[in-house]
Amino acid sequence: MKVNYQTTINTDAWRAEFSLAEETLMRFYLGDRLMLDLKPVQINKQSEAQCLPKKARIHQKIDGLSLSYNVSNLIPFGSEPKIDRDFDFTDGFARVIQDINPGKHAAAEKLTVDSMSLPGPWNRIAVLAIPGAGKSFPQLEWIELNGETNKVLFDESYPFLAVILESQDGKRFEIGSGDDLWRWGIAGDLANCSAKFSVCADKDSVEIVRTPILFDTESKDAPEVERRTWRFKWYFAWSEAPALEMSSDREQITIDMADFVEKGAKHSCMHSMFSRKKLRQTLRGIIANNENADIVLANTQAHICNQKNHLDRSTKKNFLHWDAWDLMELFVWANRKALATDCTFRIAVPASENNETPLTRRLTRTGFQSICGE
Repeated sequence: MKVNYQTTINTDAWRAEFSLAEETLMRFYLGDRLMLDLKPVQINKQSEAQCLPKKARIHQKIDGLSLSYNVSNLIPFGSEPKIDRDFDFTDGFARVIQDINPGKHAAAEKLTVDSMSLPGPWNRIAVLAIPGAGKSFPQLEWIELNGETNKVLFDESYPFLAVILESQDGKRFEIGSGDDLWRWGIAGDLANCSAKFSVCADKDSVEIVRTPILFDTESKDAPEVERRTWRFKWYFAWSEAPALEMSSDREQITIDMADFVEKGAKHSCMHSMFSRKKLRQTLRGIIANNENADIVLANTQAHICNQKNHLDRSTKKNFLHWDAWDLMELFVWANRKALATDCTFRIAVPASENNETPLTRRLTRTGFQSICGE
């Protein structure tokens, strides 16, 4: 199969342009404005920019609510590392899953994952650290960007939860970790391994670099690095300046997230099989038995959780996860089911200027633009 090195995924409002085997893997535009330059993976001393694309395939849904773009890149040198990615686009956010195989008889001693440049000008930025287990999405603490040079906003050995940027005209862009916080923070559980996550701003752009794996191999006592494939998940979301809500005379059906919390749990977590199954069963029944209704899941917040029974990794120590990813999945799933009876579905998060991000704006809003790709 001939691989298309150039691919565009878009709606009338935004577009993502992919260029495989280049120094920039993807450029994302909101309207005419370039919001994001996504860079290739760096594994040891090799760059994905030198890759030989093996697969690039679009899976487009007839209803236009979502589109998946699956990419497989092989670096045809040395141990021949391979990078597999799934981009899952919805109108308002995209989820990314990637598997990085260091190649034949090789180990990843240094892994820099999906660095990015966000061209300015930006008006302000909020960088959110991961709060403790049981906490919900933190309040935004904005930092004004006044064209200063070399401003370090985050430089830590642990990952950030999310970064939100706002332009002068009210456009916002968000980059966040996936549900697998334990993967992004795995360096702390590995011998002779460290990590580095940084967010820096200058007058032209904001630069984000994520190096979750950095083994010290210089020491003579350093243990052999495990040969394995590494998986990481993350998302990005975008929004225009908020518009006024239009009133509707359609029937509204509200269900409460508190009714789907596990017994004994202090907070909701949609990564829980119990909560996920019970909620989807309820939504199936409501959608099947109602027409032209607006369904609202109220009192919903994404939480940091460390319940080990939510993950299939019983022999490990770190169980930290975040269910914002699961809320995105639920949002797409429920709206797709709702098409059959002309219903809509949205997730009502507590309204506050200090926690309104592109992702929460999308989850609280109905209506989709159809996505296409070529």
